[in-house]
Amino acid sequence: VAIDSQNRIVVAGTTNDGTVTRAAVARFTESGTLDTSFALGSSIPGVFVLMLGNDTTTAGALTLTQDDEIYVAGSDKNSLITQFLLFKLTPDGFVDQTFTGVNSPEGIALLSIQGTDDSASAIGIDSEGRIVAGGFSSESSGVTDFALVRYLPSGVLDLSFDDGAVAPGIVLTTFGGNSGAIDSLAFDSLENIVVTGVSNTGTNDAFTTARYTSSGFLDGTFGSNGVVITDIPLIIPSFSNPGSAGTGVVVGANDILYISGFSFDGIQDNFTTLSYLPSGVLNPAFNILNPGVVITVLGTRVPLGNGIPYAIPLDISAVSPDILENVLYPVEPVEPVIDAQGPLLTNDFQPYLRGSATPNSVITVYLNEIPVIMTLADFTGNWEVILPPLLDGVYSVTVSAANSMTGLSLSSLAVSLTIATQPPAPPVVQTPLVGQKFSTAIIVVSGKAEASQEVTIFIDRVNRGTVRATNGGVWSLPVGPLATGAHVVAAGATDKAGNSSSLSQEVGFVVDTRALSAPRIITPQNGTINTTSTVKVTGEAPPNSSVRVYVNDREQKVVKATAQGAWSLSIPSLTNGQYRIRAYSLDKRVSSEIISFTVNNRPSPKAQQPMTLKQGYIQGRADPGSVITLFLGDQNLGQVVANAQGAWSYGPLQKKDRKPGPYSLSLTIADKKGAISSVVKQEVLL
Repeated sequence: VAIDSQNRIVVAGTTNDGTVTRAAVARFTESGTLDTSFALGSSIPGVFVLMLGNDTTTAGALTLTQDDEIYVAGSDKNSLITQFLLFKLTPDGFVDQTFTGVNSPEGIALLSIQGTDDSASAIGIDSEGRIVAGGFSSESSGVTDFALVRYLPSGVLDLSFDDGAVAPGIVLTTFGGNSGAIDSLAFDSLENIVVTGVSNTGTNDAFTTARYTSSGFLDGTFGSNGVVITDIPLIIPSFSNPGSAGTGVVVGANDILYISGFSFDGIQDNFTTLSYLPSGVLNPAFNILNPGVVITVLGTRVPLGNGIPYAIPLDISAVSPDILENVLYPVEPVEPVIDAQGPLLTNDFQPYLRGSATPNSVITVYLNEIPVIMTLADFTGNWEVILPPLLDGVYSVTVSAANSMTGLSLSSLAVSLTIATQPPAPPVVQTPLVGQKFSTAIIVVSGKAEASQEVTIFIDRVNRGTVRATNGGVWSLPVGPLATGAHVVAAGATDKAGNSSSLSQEVGFVVDTRALSAPRIITPQNGTINTTSTVKVTGEAPPNSSVRVYVNDREQKVVKATAQGAWSLSIPSLTNGQYRIRAYSLDKRVSSEIISFTVNNRPSPKAQQPMTLKQGYIQGRADPGSVITLFLGDQNLGQVVANAQGAWSYGPLQKKDRKPGPYSLSLTIADKKGAISSVVKQEVLL
């Protein structure tokens, strides 16, 4: 099938009048009706049928030129042999008599390669307009070889396409006494010809791909002497193995190859896709779990016993005892697992679940102990389902895996699933106030929202950044520099489930940096800890003014504020310790306030295991001698010190002043050298 320049669909195949099978080409309009302007005058307008006396003809592939001329490749079978068949049609659907092979009817090229049976099933046109056809050619023994033939636009063989082994215009590739056949071909950026199909390994069929130079030689830089054979192994033992085969090839960016086909897993054929690098090595970036190979299972039979499928006749007297043992004493399924790292939260009312279990076991999904949907684990043990539509709320999800013969079943651990589809309320902007005037180009926007929501700030309806609200619902974000004049600010919130609120009501304010006299330091903020030896100092000052920066009263550098009043300076190579920083305006002869900060670039300590809450005591492990500071929500509970073995404990935790429910428990760890960890958070239920 192909699409021409007018989006008409051209297809090729065969038709049978009850006596003879013949190659046929049809053209359809975009709406799917036969294009009756094609092959006008034929018995069925829109359909061309190739008539070669009583010969049986087939069409295995077609391709189009830029001018919508049609080339078709297939086979012609007469009373003696089957041979390569190529024919050309004009865009109107008539035989093009300018294309004629040697000793062939007009518009047709017939070719017998080895005097027995040949057939073409792939075709393409290179950049010079030469036609390449691929398929197979049979030896006298019946073994088939890869067959590749190149024609000139006139229909005669291209004598420059020759590896010196058979005849000019024809290239054959053999497989050590085993059969092979080409099913698809394409061209890479160097005009090499890439073909894919199948060859037999002596025990089963396998994906076989080859690359030829434009002169007809196998490309020795691809695979092993120009050929790559990929044998897909069985997943489940089987009495027979028909194997695998390639049926299509395309060349992607950077000449990476993609091969479509199928492979047998021991039970059934599965859709299979391979990818190769230009060297012929399987592409490691294409499916990192099984590099270069993707197998898509489009159905699974439930097997008996230990996973090996058997068809048991009514009379079992001749059945192997090993097989009967598998049927009578099947293996129990292992405990199934739901893929989830903790509780699940989503704004999808029909969420997707997946997990693993015993291969081919029957999976039942339960919500609040009620069965809602069933599926089958595939032959690797993976399963997936889309749940039925659910109302907002919290659900307990479990799955069971059962053997279809015995009913023996095990259940998974429960996973909490929360469905939340309602948008949150807009956040509240508390600063700036309505009509507030600022003499600085950088302002701090702050307000309230639900705990841990992401708040996005918009200045003059432009996104200026996102900040996460604390557990107490407080948020703030410095924004700027802003130009002198009137502005409006609004904010929107996104909750943990991914629902977004509408924007808050806009608040108008005014920025007038012309009144700014003393410079101001924005970062680092007072009392902060910098974990790198380079500190970036930013601030604001009167527009276009000069600012001298001091660290511990030692002059660093003079910087110039922008037209918006913003300035910045990076101070490198600071050792660990405490520092004081100030900025001095050379124009206004006035200093900023002094900002104190700490440099500590030692590695941050880490918790050695998750926190636990047992009988009112919070417990954990850290480096011996570390100081652990604990918080429950926004409340500072206090500090404890890890003992010589690294263990620490805090409690008992008083519950009488707190309502029952979920709380956020967090901690920081300071080691003996003064390095402080990032905040570790964990949800607990009181």
